[in-house]
Amino acid sequence: MKGINVDEVYAPSIRFTSLRIILHIAATLDLEIVQGDFVNAFLNHKLSEKRIYMIQPEGFEDPDHPDWVCKLYGNIYGLKQGARVWYECFDKMLRTHGIIRTEADQALWLKILIFLLAHVDDILIVGNKNETAGVKAHLSSAFKFKDLGNVHHFVGLVITRDRKNHRLYIDQAPYVRKILDKFKMENCIPVSIPIYPKETWAERPDDISLLSKAIKVYQCAIRKLMYLMLATRPDLVFSVTKLAQFASAPFVRHWQGVLRIMRYLRSHDSARFMLGHVTPPIQILNPPPRNLLGFFDASLMDCVKTRRSTGGYVFFLNSACIC
Repeated sequence: MKGINVDEVYAPSIRFTSLRIILHIAATLDLEIVQGDFVNAFLNHKLSEKRIYMIQPEGFEDPDHPDWVCKLYGNIYGLKQGARVWYECFDKMLRTHGIIRTEADQALWLKILIFLLAHVDDILIVGNKNETAGVKAHLSSAFKFKDLGNVHHFVGLVITRDRKNHRLYIDQAPYVRKILDKFKMENCIPVSIPIYPKETWAERPDDISLLSKAIKVYQCAIRKLMYLMLATRPDLVFSVTKLAQFASAPFVRHWQGVLRIMRYLRSHDSARFMLGHVTPPIQILNPPPRNLLGFFDASLMDCVKTRRSTGGYVFFLNSACIC
């Protein structure tokens, strides 16, 4: 039986755009970036709903009443709303210390020059030494908090700092290699571009459809490439989004396009996204702007089937690309 808010099962996960912006600010201002983890995070809060029941756990059955059920008072792992209960508990604790959640990103909290970024029960604390130490003390007093020190890996990203030059690099080289290994492309012949510039992907009379099993493999490949694209590889945006349009009914030609993207990754598996004090690859304005700068363009009615347009944008913050 459905209860109140039964479909609200979300857990906080930072957006990649927010993550890049905060990391860029941290590199520019030379702020501390500390990673932390909560031990048994979901067990830290009591349930607000009064009538949630579960079957008797294995090994703890009551032999006299085997058909009885257990009434839950506290949050547990495996509960449908467990992540949501932890999220509300964490947010309530931060608000008591004046750290407010942003409206633009529900997994980003901030105070004056202090930022908290969450991915379920993994967090980054960004700020100066005194502020980060204070936040860690608050978290340790409220929960079982594990200080993991300076960040090196977060949400699958490899984070490398060059504090001397106020720069920070993020990449997903291990994830790229896993993709290539999964699809048996680790020894493929590399190419220099991910897609042919003048290739048209609309349906042709001679196109061959993929089998149902092959369609699932295609969709799996697109999902993995999209995660890579959204996090650290803007060079894949055009090619991946083009091929993702055919994920429901791809043809052999589209699968060959996906394989070409993987061949491109083979030659650029260690590409890094640079933040902080960077020199723009193209001197668009002279002098370069010291604030937010965005560009947008569209290809008018380039789809031969629907005559829809394809648009794209890029934003720079202090000359560093953030999205």
